[in-house]
This record gives sequence, structure tokens and C-alpha cells, in this order.
Amino acid sequence: MNIILDDAPKTNIPIEIKDYSSLLLCSFLYQPLFILNDGKFIENIVTDKTTDKHIILEFKEVYWSNGELLTAEDFMNTIFYILENKLYASNYLTFIEGVEEYLDEEININEIGIYIEKNSICIKNKYQGNYYKYLFSTIYFAPLK
Repeated sequence: MNIILDDAPKTNIPIEIKDYSSLLLCSFLYQPLFILNDGKFIENIVTDKTTDKHIILEFKEVYWSNGELLTAEDFMNTIFYILENKLYASNYLTFIEGVEEYLDEEININEIGIYIEKNSICIKNKYQGNYYKYLFSTIYFAPLK
């Protein structure tokens, strides 16, 4: 397989991608939490234990390229990075309790509905449904180290 890039990638951080070359590069470097295949979601690096009001994603035994274990905290830090830097992807996270208030500068980031239990990230979900799976099946929300 030959891959031709029309320009040098501008970034290797998925949530900061604005060009095709970077998107292509990052798609080889990062793993999404879920994979959408033929209309069905495959649990890629998490086991989904979601309830009616909480999205609970337990991280499987997956390692970074440096040998360190990928943790739920890595993913929480990725979400916080997106929110703290007010990246365009912040608006996709408003299904999480408190995110709208945080973006409107009404509350502190530590007050939004995200917390860690063992190696699971727990997210207080404002809406029922599997919207989060669509979102977390993109590399834009792949965990960062």
C-alpha cells in the first residue's frame, strides 16, 4: 500500500487536526474507544458498562508505545484538555453534566460530571442514548498521554 501526502502534517494531536495529512497520520497513531463497523459498535479499548444515567467505560489492558498502561485518567485528562483549551470539540461534550456551565464560566472544571473509579471513567450523562459511542469512535477523542 502506498500513501501519498500532499503536504506535511501540521500536528500529531488528533483534537487539533485541521488538515488531511495530519488526520491521515493520526489515524495510524491513535485508537478510538469504540469502532463503528457496519452500524455496530465494537468495544475497542474499553468495556462499556453504561447505566441509564452514567456512562461507565472500563479501560482494557492497553499500553502506550512507551510501555505505560493506558488509564481512565488519561482519557479524563484528554476531555479536560479539550474543555480547558475551549477547542471546537468542546461543544460536542455538552451531554456531560456541567459542561455547558463550565463553558459559560459558571462552574469550575472539577465540578463537571466526570470522575474515576478504579480504571473506569464515569460520566454523568444528561441524555439517554448512545451519542457518546459515535463521538468516542473518532480519533478526535482518542486518549492522549
